[in-house]
Amino acid sequence: MEEKRTKESERELKTILTASPVGIARIRNRVIDWANDTMARITLYNHEELTGMDTRCFYESHEEYARVGNILYTEGQVETVLVRKDGSLRNVLISAAPIDGDGHIITIADITRQKHIENTLAFTQFAMDHAHVGIYWINEDARLIYVNDAACETSGYSRDELLSMTILDIDPDFTEERWKKHWAKKKRVGSMTFESRHRSKDGRIYPVQVSADYLCYDNKEYNCAIVLDIAERKKTEERVLIQRNLALELAETSSFAEALPRCMNTALEVTGMDSGAVFTLDTGSGDMRPCFQKGLSTEFVEQLRAIQGRSNVQNMPLEGEPFYFAPLCVDPNVPFAAGSQQEGLRAAGIIPITHAGKVMGLLAIASHTNDTISDVHRNLLETIAAQVGAVMRRVTIEEELRRSEEKYRSIFENAKEGIFQSTLTGRFLSANPAMVRMHGYASPTELIDAVKDIGQQIYVNPHQRREIMDLILKDGAVYDFETQVYKKDGTKLWVSLNMRAVRDVNGNTLYLEGTSEDISRRKKTEAALRESEAKYRSVVEESHVGFYILQDDVFRYVNKRFCEIHGYSRDEIVNKMGPMDFTSPEDRERVKQNIRRRSAGKMNYVEYEVRTIRKDNEVVTLRVIATTLLYHGAPAVTGTVLDVTKEKNLETQLLHSQKLEAIGQLAGGIAHDFNNILSAIIGYASLFKMKMGADDPLRTYLDQILSASHKATRLTQSLLTFGRKQPIELKPLGVNSIIAGVEKLLKRLLTEDIDLRIRFTDPDPTVMADSTNMDQVLMNLATNARDAMPKGGVLSIETGVFLMDSRFIKTQGFGNPGSYALITLTDTGIGMDKEVQRRIFEPFFTTKEVGKGTGLGLSIVYGIIKQHGGYIVMESTLCKGTAVKIYLPLVSAIEEETETVSPPPKGGTETILVAEDDRYLRHIIRTVLTSNGYTVIEAEDGLDALHKFMEHKGRIGLVVLDVVMPKKNGKETYDEIRIISPEMQVLFMSGYAADILHQKGIAEQKVDFISKPVSPDDILRKVRAVLDK
Repeated sequence: MEEKRTKESERELKTILTASPVGIARIRNRVIDWANDTMARITLYNHEELTGMDTRCFYESHEEYARVGNILYTEGQVETVLVRKDGSLRNVLISAAPIDGDGHIITIADITRQKHIENTLAFTQFAMDHAHVGIYWINEDARLIYVNDAACETSGYSRDELLSMTILDIDPDFTEERWKKHWAKKKRVGSMTFESRHRSKDGRIYPVQVSADYLCYDNKEYNCAIVLDIAERKKTEERVLIQRNLALELAETSSFAEALPRCMNTALEVTGMDSGAVFTLDTGSGDMRPCFQKGLSTEFVEQLRAIQGRSNVQNMPLEGEPFYFAPLCVDPNVPFAAGSQQEGLRAAGIIPITHAGKVMGLLAIASHTNDTISDVHRNLLETIAAQVGAVMRRVTIEEELRRSEEKYRSIFENAKEGIFQSTLTGRFLSANPAMVRMHGYASPTELIDAVKDIGQQIYVNPHQRREIMDLILKDGAVYDFETQVYKKDGTKLWVSLNMRAVRDVNGNTLYLEGTSEDISRRKKTEAALRESEAKYRSVVEESHVGFYILQDDVFRYVNKRFCEIHGYSRDEIVNKMGPMDFTSPEDRERVKQNIRRRSAGKMNYVEYEVRTIRKDNEVVTLRVIATTLLYHGAPAVTGTVLDVTKEKNLETQLLHSQKLEAIGQLAGGIAHDFNNILSAIIGYASLFKMKMGADDPLRTYLDQILSASHKATRLTQSLLTFGRKQPIELKPLGVNSIIAGVEKLLKRLLTEDIDLRIRFTDPDPTVMADSTNMDQVLMNLATNARDAMPKGGVLSIETGVFLMDSRFIKTQGFGNPGSYALITLTDTGIGMDKEVQRRIFEPFFTTKEVGKGTGLGLSIVYGIIKQHGGYIVMESTLCKGTAVKIYLPLVSAIEEETETVSPPPKGGTETILVAEDDRYLRHIIRTVLTSNGYTVIEAEDGLDALHKFMEHKGRIGLVVLDVVMPKKNGKETYDEIRIISPEMQVLFMSGYAADILHQKGIAEQKVDFISKPVSPDDILRKVRAVLDK
């Protein structure tokens, strides 16, 4: 039972602790091991967070933590500021009681609200004590309960003295009976404000304004009165009243002469003085002139007029400072002292009449009875003097206004511009003669009477009248508003309007006034100028040449073509970019020099070519022509730019073609001699081989001779192909098939450490090609690749199909639109620099050592591809390799061909005339023909051939003519033979190039032809074929 009661007691205690409005916690060594709910609410930490928490977290600093600990554990209670979980601060009162050894029970009471109230009360007390107005707390018995510092200062009593007094002691207007009535009324109405009087400690009575409130606090009643000393305000009100009355009187005056007596009478009345005078300053002579005097002799007034220049004291009024003599005494330093004594004056003052800080005259005031002028009266006199100044200024302004009106009227009547006034509703109020003439009316009256609605009758576009009105209502005025208006006869004219609203003091618009200028002639001029400008602008904008204006190294204007050339928009260029932003690094210094020379005036005109980098990084070549001009009043440069990239590429191609042409001429010239020699070698070797047995050991040597001769023949054909002099035989071929056919040869050509990789596209692209020439192209390119990879590498050959469009053509500078077969050869060799790439297809240009390269390999390749109607380009990077791309036009599918085996050549019995100037070749031909049954008649030149033909024409069946021979060439000989015997069969043969045949007139004739060098079989087949026609 005892244990049960103990547990119940513990539960009750825990419930009490939990419900306590005070935070309670048990701590050991300032670490919490238990806390109640109120503790959690005060700190914003939950129970789990509080348990085991070091109380150091509750303080803003370590110093505060130590201070609280020292006081709490010695005195048992301390106030501090607690930092809550969210960082907010609370004022708390902490109490501590020790338990079992090092433990303590602490309570925390949140006193934040209490501290706030205490602070607020302290602040309120401070504000009341230091307020600038007197504050009195009075009880029902009229005793003063509280007074502030201002009440003590104003009354002259100390706080203790006042707190021992009643309100009746300091307010002479209050009796005990009046106080009771006042208290009852105050309880009834609450707040009251009234004027009264207070008596200071020194007996001075001064007016006060009292604002009193009834307050009941803690069952006690109080009268809280705020008292304001209004003595100065009363004086000010009195002065203001006098000044107001004078101002009203002066406002009713119409002249300066009428205003001066009123000012003087007021000054004498308020100050108790009895005489005075008013002087005005003559701005021309600087003299003071008397305008009005009262109670002073003329002699004394003259003394006052001559005040300036006598002493520093006398000059004070002239410098804007008033000067008073009260009382007057006989002193040589005092101005007009002797005269004042004779005049019987006892006090005087001279006050400057000023306006806006400028002295306009003097107000002199004097008294024969008073010997003082109080500060208040002095202030009043100075105010009256200022009012006199205002009157003088008003009179002056009115006079200036009258003269201004006369001047304006003259301007109004004689101005060349129309001047008018109109109502807001659209009626003319006035119009000058120029306005009347402008609209074709006879008089202002006629215009005003005739025009009832300006917007409808005067404006061609009535909406513009409304637009003008809106602008005036918004901005107060409108300037240079151009519009068309009607004249009386209905004709139109252009005018420029300036109008403003005339408003009263309240901002209300009274009427509109403005000017109207006839600008019809100017508008016609401007229209013509705009038309001309538009015409030239259109020419510049639509020009195919880029146009620009450059100023301070920045483009101020560019046309559309300029933007197209550079790839930027106008907004990106104008006022943002200059020439250096486009120019390639190689040309920048040259361009800078040209700009500097133009800017320095050393040259007015310049023309040059420059490489420019477009926005898309494409490099284009531009021809720039520039000259100087003034643009917006400052020196500038204007010029044109022409994109000559295509022309430069064509020039390069032309130069290359000319080089090829020169080499071709050389090749064609020597081909004839080569072919004659080769024909002799091949012919004799072939004859010798025919007479030799199949197992003859010398037959191998003959085969080597013939093989070498055929190689020499191919070399000759290559030379002719190089110059595009050798006719080629084009037929549909598959690109894949061409490469496959030469693959074995390429592998034998390459070294063992070079890997050949071939990848074909599907289907096989078909092109018109000469297989022999294409084999040579591949062999030459493979040879170059091999030489570029001395340490081995990879040669890749890939085929594909490529669509060449206008964008590609413009970018690359070559090509025609269409589909092409693309052959790409890529090696991993040493690569080439830009200069080598630029010259790579030039004849005789080689990168190999002397004696190891002719420099013709790639030139021949270039010539072959051009003969095929294709294009070849080379891309290379040093140390990375080279890629060659060949573009050949695609054609339709390949036609199937069947190979035929040529039968052995046949002989005959006919007689053949052979004309050949080379005796070795002539002998070979004779031997071959006679060995096969033919009869041969030899001729060593064209003239000899004619003689032999005339001698044996009856039995000759065929004439074999060399194209180029002494005395008469083959064509000339042929022509004469055909005259003699039109049906005679003729066979031409030549080792010359095709263009020589054209020059000799052979190619145009439908004749039979055989090219040198020739083999015996070739001769026999061709001769038999011609004879069998």
